[in-house]
Amino acid sequence: MIFYAAEHGLGTTEHFEFASFNSSRVTDVIFVKQDAWYGGQDAQIVDDAIWLNPDPSVVQTRAEANIGKIAYKNRIAFKSPGFAMASFSTSFRFKITTTRRYPNCGSGMVFFIADYLKAPEKSYGRYFGMVSPNDLNALSFFAVEFDTHISTTFSDISGSHIGIDISSLRSAVVADSSPNSKIPEDYRELFLYNNFTFTAWIDYNSSSNLIQVWMSSSSIQRPSQPILSYKYNLNDVFNETMFVGFSATNNPSENGMEGHVLYSWDFTASSQLDREPTPNIFLIIVIIVGVVLAIILILCPAILIYDRVRCPRDSGGLGILDIGSSQELVRTGSGRPESDKTTLSGFQYMASGVWSRGTFKMPRSNVALLCDLEEPKRKNQVQRVMIPSI
Repeated sequence: MIFYAAEHGLGTTEHFEFASFNSSRVTDVIFVKQDAWYGGQDAQIVDDAIWLNPDPSVVQTRAEANIGKIAYKNRIAFKSPGFAMASFSTSFRFKITTTRRYPNCGSGMVFFIADYLKAPEKSYGRYFGMVSPNDLNALSFFAVEFDTHISTTFSDISGSHIGIDISSLRSAVVADSSPNSKIPEDYRELFLYNNFTFTAWIDYNSSSNLIQVWMSSSSIQRPSQPILSYKYNLNDVFNETMFVGFSATNNPSENGMEGHVLYSWDFTASSQLDREPTPNIFLIIVIIVGVVLAIILILCPAILIYDRVRCPRDSGGLGILDIGSSQELVRTGSGRPESDKTTLSGFQYMASGVWSRGTFKMPRSNVALLCDLEEPKRKNQVQRVMIPSI
C-alpha cells in the first residue's frame, strides 16, 4: 500500500511502502534510462522483485558491465518553509548474488538520496552509477553502500563492507563484514558473499544530525545495535526536494559478475515546525481585557453599594451590627419605632443598601447600618437600643 504527503499536528509526513514489486506498481517506480554511452541492461521487474542488475544466470550482456538505477516516482520534500530539515527512515530487503569466491566479484549497490538520477558517464563498477570517474566530488548525495569490491581509489577496507557515503564514495564510516572483520558477528551475519537475503534499516534524525544503519540476514526485526552511526548535518547536502532510490553496478561476467535484487522497500520522511509556535499576542490581549472587564463587572456593584452606604463625610459615628432575631440596632441618638417604620432624630438609616432620608422601613434582614448626622461627644461613641421586631 502506498501513502502520500499528509499533515499531522505540527509537522508533515511523506510515506510510501512496497511490500513487493508487482506489475501493478510499475508506475510508482522510475526505471532510469541512461544516455547513449551506456550499453548494458537497465533495472527490471521479475517475479515481484526488482533486479537492479540482471540475474547472472540469465544476463544478456555478459560482455558488458551493468548499471541499474530506480527511484520512487515523486521527489521527497526535505526542506519546506517554516519547517525544520526532515528526518527520514527507510528499510528494504535485498540480495546480492555472487558468482565467484571472495573477493573476486564486483561491484555492489547503494541506497541513495540525490538531486539527479542518470548515472554520470562511464560510472561503472566501483563508481556505483553515482560519481564520474573524471570528477569524483562533483555531485552532492547521501548513500549507504553495500560493496563487494576492494577499490584503492576509495580506500576500501575490504571486499565486503557497508559504508555511509556523503557526496563521495570514500566512506565517512565503514563496517567491515569480511572474514578479516574485527567484529566476528558482522562477518557471520553480514558477509556479502554468502548470497544471503538481507534487511537493512537506515535512520536520520535531523535534530541530532545522527545517521544510523542496522542490518541483518537472520531477522526482519531491527537489531538493537546499529552497525554504523555517524553525525552529519545533511542540510548541507540536500536541496528542498530530492530523489530516493537504489543504484547497483556489476562487472562483466569474465570479471566476476553479480546480481542485485530488491524485494521490498518502505520510506518515511517527517518534518517538524522550525520553532515552537509563537504566542498569539492578539488572543492574549483579548483574554486579558476579558478578565479585566469581568473583574470590573463583578466589583462595580459592590463599589457602588459601598459608596452609597458609607457615612457622609460630615458624620460622626458609624456602627454596623448583625442584629439577629432581637432586631438590635446601633445608635448614637434617640428615637423610637413607629409601626413598620423607625424615625430617629438626627440619624439616617440604611437598610439593604438603600438610604431612607432619615426614615427607613425596618427590613427583615439581619444587618443594618446607622450613620450619625450629629457630632457626638466622643467620636464613634455608640449606644445600643432594642428595636422590637416588626
